[in-house]
Amino acid sequence: MKDMETIVNATGPGKPPVAEKNRDQTDTVIFTTGLCTLNDNSRLLLGVSELRRLQVFDNHCLRTIARVGWCRRIRNEAVRKRVFGRVTGTSIEECVQYQKLRWLGHVIRMPNHRLPKRVLFSMPNSEWRKQRGGQPLTWLRSMKEITKHLGTVSATRLPGWGPREPHCAWLGTLLDIAANRFWMDVGVLRVWLSSLQELVTETLLNHLLARIPDDIYSYGINIDKPRYDQSTYVGRAKHFIITTNPLNILKSSSELEEAKSIVHKYKSGDPLPGLTVDGLWRAKQLYDSAFHPDTGEKMIFFGRMSFQVPGNMFITGCLLQFYKSTSAVVFWQWFNQTFNAVVNYTNRSGDSPISLTRLCTSYVLATTGAVATALSINKQVQRFPPLFGRFVPFIAVAAANCINIPCMRSLELTEGTTITDENGEVLGQSRVVGQRAIFKVVVSRILMAVPGMIFPPILMDALEKRGTLARYPWLGAPLQVTLCGIFLTFMTPMCCALFPQVSSIAFDKLEPDAQAKIRKLRGDRIPERVYYNKGL
Repeated sequence: MKDMETIVNATGPGKPPVAEKNRDQTDTVIFTTGLCTLNDNSRLLLGVSELRRLQVFDNHCLRTIARVGWCRRIRNEAVRKRVFGRVTGTSIEECVQYQKLRWLGHVIRMPNHRLPKRVLFSMPNSEWRKQRGGQPLTWLRSMKEITKHLGTVSATRLPGWGPREPHCAWLGTLLDIAANRFWMDVGVLRVWLSSLQELVTETLLNHLLARIPDDIYSYGINIDKPRYDQSTYVGRAKHFIITTNPLNILKSSSELEEAKSIVHKYKSGDPLPGLTVDGLWRAKQLYDSAFHPDTGEKMIFFGRMSFQVPGNMFITGCLLQFYKSTSAVVFWQWFNQTFNAVVNYTNRSGDSPISLTRLCTSYVLATTGAVATALSINKQVQRFPPLFGRFVPFIAVAAANCINIPCMRSLELTEGTTITDENGEVLGQSRVVGQRAIFKVVVSRILMAVPGMIFPPILMDALEKRGTLARYPWLGAPLQVTLCGIFLTFMTPMCCALFPQVSSIAFDKLEPDAQAKIRKLRGDRIPERVYYNKGL
């Protein structure tokens, strides 16, 4: 190998070993021969094929010394420089990274039919490592790392071509670039990158401005309305995801009072030094989760919407687990209706007062209706497959909601729900509005219970048929409670967002006496629509 190094040093990188050009005119064929120094200081006359083999052998030896595999696609000149140290400051990893980018440019410029896809799926190299985890990177994944910033609309595609299969979309990007050469134009790329930079800069700037303490009143934020657009379902869902967040029940009384103080000070225009936009909205969201939107009073802990998920997941899981025993059915239906009565009373619409007599009457009727429904249906489903018996709790809960909510809010059916104009000025009360508000709440409550009381029974019936519950009888209750919690976490905000919290109705759809009162109150300034809080 020392002699080989001498030969390479004498010839320079990329050239064959020392050769003396001779011409052999035999049979008018020209041969190129060379003299190679061997270990015994003798000289051997080599032909063209031998010289080529020697050069390949030379490169192979140098790559072995440098520990560089052929799959790393590094030029022989770079390997020679690495071994003999002719160029300082260039590491082998820099050469590898350069060759990856060079190979990417080569592939991009190829036409579609010549794009060597199979080369990109070569075997993994143990020296290609991820920053975390240590798994070896294949050439495919390495190329994906290089091209992951090319696309902004979808996962890896360039803008304008739309999504494709996610596992090979980056290959589609290369195909598109090869078929559309104008993307490689420097001017087009410069415009594209500059627009992307402006978008990112503007987004980051807005995010930072929201966190910079400033005069909070200069933003003109109206906290009497939700942060997100309530005219769309997505906006309402975002609002209720925050309002029903179970983590809000962990907030202390001091934190709730601080949030209330911030909200009241902002409404009254008192100075709030150091308060950011995000801080204001966090205080408002925490205030909404614990205080009634109309009366402003602090709601009962178990009646808050943030307690709906943990409370209902426990009760629903027990209803589904203990549905066969008569005593268990009576107890858990009573417990469920007690919890619902607390929630309904806490979240009653507007500032409608409710007497203790009406509250007790509604509670007794709802509990009796739920228990009677559950027991009567339990007897009827005995001749059906066992799966039907698991749906009895849902039927009882749905029937109880149809009784409990109207009874608890019966005052709104007899005297009406408070209605306002678009500016919040009270116009009176309407029984038609009360009927609509109660109907929307009943529908939302029933749909809220559908996934958590339909899908877990199907799963439990399948586990029972397989004998899993017989082997692990303790698994039933925890599994059903967990499943109900998962479903309720998503269904509670989604069903609360089905209808706007502050709904509206056309003026001409009110009952005649309500229209007459509004005409007498407003004269010619009759609003086209009136607004009301539907409750929860």
